[in-house]
Amino acid sequence: MEQTMHGIAKVAMFTLASITTSALASPQSSDDSIAQMRGEITLLRQANADTQAQLAALRSEQGDKWLTETRAKEIKDLVRDVLSDSETRNSLGGSGATVGYDDGFFLSSPDGNWKFKINVLDQVRFVFNQNNVSSLSQSEWGFENRRTQLTFSGNMADPSWTYMIRLNITPEADPYDSAGVNLQDSWATKTLGNGFGFTAGQFKTPFMRESLMDDGVQLTAERSVVDYYFSSGYQAGIRLNYNGETVRFWASYGNGYRTAQMNGSGLLFQTQSWATGSTSFNIAGRAEYKVMGEWSQFNKESSFRGEGTGVLLGAAVGYENDRGADSNPAMIDPYSAIKWTADATVMFGGANISAAFVGQNTPHDATTNSVNPGSAVAANDYGYVVQGGYLFTDELEAFVRWEYFNMQNTQAGDGTTMENILTFGGNYYIARNRAKVTLDVGIPMSRNSNLSNDTFNTVQGAGWQDGTGQQWNIRAQFQVAF
Repeated sequence: MEQTMHGIAKVAMFTLASITTSALASPQSSDDSIAQMRGEITLLRQANADTQAQLAALRSEQGDKWLTETRAKEIKDLVRDVLSDSETRNSLGGSGATVGYDDGFFLSSPDGNWKFKINVLDQVRFVFNQNNVSSLSQSEWGFENRRTQLTFSGNMADPSWTYMIRLNITPEADPYDSAGVNLQDSWATKTLGNGFGFTAGQFKTPFMRESLMDDGVQLTAERSVVDYYFSSGYQAGIRLNYNGETVRFWASYGNGYRTAQMNGSGLLFQTQSWATGSTSFNIAGRAEYKVMGEWSQFNKESSFRGEGTGVLLGAAVGYENDRGADSNPAMIDPYSAIKWTADATVMFGGANISAAFVGQNTPHDATTNSVNPGSAVAANDYGYVVQGGYLFTDELEAFVRWEYFNMQNTQAGDGTTMENILTFGGNYYIARNRAKVTLDVGIPMSRNSNLSNDTFNTVQGAGWQDGTGQQWNIRAQFQVAF
């Protein structure tokens, strides 16, 4: 457009200059010459008018295009300036760090050698408990923040160095926490190559699969009572890890079962001093064989629709050596014990089923053997857990669990504690395990009045009152995790 206008203007100027030169060069000024000049001027004026008309038509025809091109240039300049400013802000002083969300909000260096990630889990629960013992018959209910967890994880120096620090706030005591703020995981791992790694710090003892599942990926509102009794909880120590295509295992050495939370006077649920506790050492090892499927399928207890079929077999063994300093152990705190477990899990892509057996042998001290004082009688305890779930839709899942445990020579001194517990209910998944609602009912099936008074000792966090199996409960829970 601009080139067309310049061309027309040049032609007009050249014509005007030619006419003027011709007039000035003629030595005569006759009437004929003047008349000729006037005619040429008239023609020039007409040409100029035609040129102006053409220019007006071109402006009218292409004016919007000029405006669009001008706006496009301005927008490009603005975008360039914004991107430049954004790069400057995200550089964090020139490091080029990146931020985002990938199973947690993270901050990372551009080369990935340094990464910090944060995760949150919150479980708000309503519990109703009906105790049917005649002397204690009563109903109790209320709300609680069962768990509020804050997890920091990532890698340092390079991706082969990883770490985790997890804090948990809870109103209840259980084998994993005491009431209040608890330090749970606190460890660092070095990947050694070929699937091997080495961990040091505070971590869950590699024993029962149910124990090793994170709190936010359980099928039911709470772990089984069998898990509470037999799990090894957290420990402070070292661990060798291996992750292969079909096999993985963990082997640990530490201060003893649940010793990350023990001292000489009772439960603390914080990192333990080297000089505290009655256990000399403990060792534990767990191995898993993936028959089919992907490892990621088994990082949770539910199997969502659309996932493939998976089969996992697992087994573990543990031993701890007691120093003999603990003269009043709780029933769920084994000492000088060897324990073992085996389990199987099947994922069907919309349904799941699992079964586990666990047992332990504990040589009780004579001073604590209230059943037969003066003699050291070994206790052989064992339990079973079978559970399964089925998704009717992508959001609605029903589940059921049966568990049985047999505890011998307990602290209460009444010989054997036996209990069958049936739990059933359902999950409504809003965003899978990131947001869900769980409702379940727990019913002990053994109603014998001679049951031990400590059948549900220290499992109030699971919705049970300390006392016999003559009670039942309802648990309704809302969970968010991000």
